[in-house]
Amino acid sequence: MAPRTGSCSRSRSRSRSRRQTAAPAGPLRLGFVGVGAIGSGTIEGLLRSLPGGGPPSDLPEGELAITVRDSRPEGRVTVAQTDQAVVDAAGVVFVGTGNFGPHALAPAAAVALLGGLRFRRGQLVVSCCQRLTRDQVAAAVAAGGLLPAASGDGEPDGGGVVKAMSNPSPRAGDATTVLHPPHPLAAMLYGRVGAVIGLEREADFAPCYAATALMGSLFAQLRAAAGWLEAQGVAPEAAARYAAATHACYAREALRGCTGGVTEVEVTERGTAALAQLVAGQTAGGLNQQVLAEMGRAGAYEQIPRSLDGILARIVGRRGGGPSPGGAGGSGAAGGAPAPS
Repeated sequence: MAPRTGSCSRSRSRSRSRRQTAAPAGPLRLGFVGVGAIGSGTIEGLLRSLPGGGPPSDLPEGELAITVRDSRPEGRVTVAQTDQAVVDAAGVVFVGTGNFGPHALAPAAAVALLGGLRFRRGQLVVSCCQRLTRDQVAAAVAAGGLLPAASGDGEPDGGGVVKAMSNPSPRAGDATTVLHPPHPLAAMLYGRVGAVIGLEREADFAPCYAATALMGSLFAQLRAAAGWLEAQGVAPEAAARYAAATHACYAREALRGCTGGVTEVEVTERGTAALAQLVAGQTAGGLNQQVLAEMGRAGAYEQIPRSLDGILARIVGRRGGGPSPGGAGGSGAAGGAPAPS
């Protein structure tokens, strides 16, 4: 029986039946094979994106059904019996079995799992496996019946294989997801749980992944600012909220600057050049410029690329095996054991 609108189902076993079934008709059906913290957050975020628990207006037939092999979202979760049942039920299959989590499958095992499943032409496969290249995933699912494609035809049922990476978890609907190659259906789905950025090169995934390791240092900066406010007599809750809220405003200002939006400082460039203009636009001799200069003399900004170089080296070296990097937060799940958040 097909899952109800807005429902989830998942499977318990690793059956690799080669049986091929007809594509299900009706609502847009999403399947998840291998779910860790990011995958479960994507499911929860998508379900929460349904207005009032109802269907989103921009999806085919106005309905959304999700089939999952193994996940953590509580409520509206039904268990499917096999990985093959997940693939059979879905028009879009998300694969998250080859990441860096403690329970993630090794790359060879992830490839073998995908090669043992029977896919259909016209399905869209979204690879969330950061230890596998898009070509590796495409070759594996092609062995199971789906021909690899650069991107779909732009229609809701456009098939193919795309690679995706979300950070942080889409659970709260505020993630940033990068896609390669850009694909309209994948972009529409991820757009429901945050921002979407298309990458023209798969090689850009590793540095983007490395840059997420700045999260901890940002939290430390917020903690230091809030701690200073508290030391000046501001109530702890107000101090923390003020520090976090003002930094969120600064981030939105930077985003508007790089994308051609309206900013307090005049910005005529785009991308990283726009960020440079925002920095240079601080009032000479002003309060912002004073802190900027002091932090620069302390070497804070020169340390950022040095730290990211080290993270990138760990990520690139990790693809062939070895211990999980503790910096950038990838997640994945093997079998019935989802990776911890």
